[in-house]
Amino acid sequence: MIAAHTDFENGLSEEIIRDPKYAFRVAYVERLVNSKGKADQVIEFIRPDSAEGQEIARVLIKEAERKKYKPKDIIEVMQREGYRRFNHHAHQLLWKAADGKNPIHEFGVELRPGDWWWYDKWLQHVRSKLAAE
Repeated sequence: MIAAHTDFENGLSEEIIRDPKYAFRVAYVERLVNSKGKADQVIEFIRPDSAEGQEIARVLIKEAERKKYKPKDIIEVMQREGYRRFNHHAHQLLWKAADGKNPIHEFGVELRPGDWWWYDKWLQHVRSKLAAE
């Protein structure tokens, strides 16, 4: 599992790795003070294997990771919902008309060049457009 993750990250461009949507980096610089009241900010380090550390990790991962869909997944969902004629071509026309791959809309993410994944927000958009037809 770790090897696969390492291989995946090694294939990413520097631009993607530095993108705040992919990674968040924090640097801590120690500044000594005599008491908590004199500190600008107090940071408490929690061991990841403690109960509190595990709970924090569970919450952070849950909030940060959004469900992603490949285009074929979007098409399969919509066909199951009764839109039998919705296919790859119709999906492509829809995302192009909506400028769906423009990051400002937050409809999805390009994990690697040419590898686009859609979020639930896009699925809802597709659903509403097809319902309006």
